Amino acid sequence: LQGFLEGLQPSWQLCELAAMCTFPGDPGQPVHADTHHIFDQQVITIFFALHDIAPGRGPTRFYAGSHRDSEVLMGYKRRDESTAVHATMKCGDCVIMDSRILHCGTANESDDHRFLFYMSWMPPVRRPQGSTNTILEEYEDRFYLRTWRDWAPVGSRIDFGRKREEVAAAGEGEEEDSDTERPAAAAPRQSA
Repeated sequence: LQGFLEGLQPSWQLCELAAMCTFPGDPGQPVHADTHHIFDQQVITIFFALHDIAPGRGPTRFYAGSHRDSEVLMGYKRRDESTAVHATMKCGDCVIMDSRILHCGTANESDDHRFLFYMSWMPPVRRPQGSTNTILEEYEDRFYLRTWRDWAPVGSRIDFGRKREEVAAAGEGEEEDSDTERPAAAAPRQSA
């Protein structure tokens, strides 16, 4: 993921980290884009399947290339239904999406819930105006892709409640025990 995103843009910050659930019988969403194609910068969202998502379980429908067609996005012409792709997935699969692409969760016609874990990454600039960037205010400007090993060490417990100022006051540069928790806010802001 890091290599892919940094191939598009040199620096990325986390702006969403959440899960969504659709219930059996959910009628699905209207077609939409999560961010605006004119006023917002590129935001990349990654959906992870927490279980198999078969056609009747409400897979996300994407309209390929719609994020580059301003006439469709502005409603001047109809979207091309032949470009629609349903993201059926196996448990553990992921889909990477530009948040400006038209998409929707389809109807969940199964007897099971549908769960997706997702995260969104954006260049460290102004916040997008769309629905993307729902990360809590106290976590804004703290988690950068380039420094993910500093804030998400494998096998360690992360204290997400500590703020950058608390980390500095605790002596950020001091030697740490291998058993000591590493604070999530230790990474400085990266430039775009």
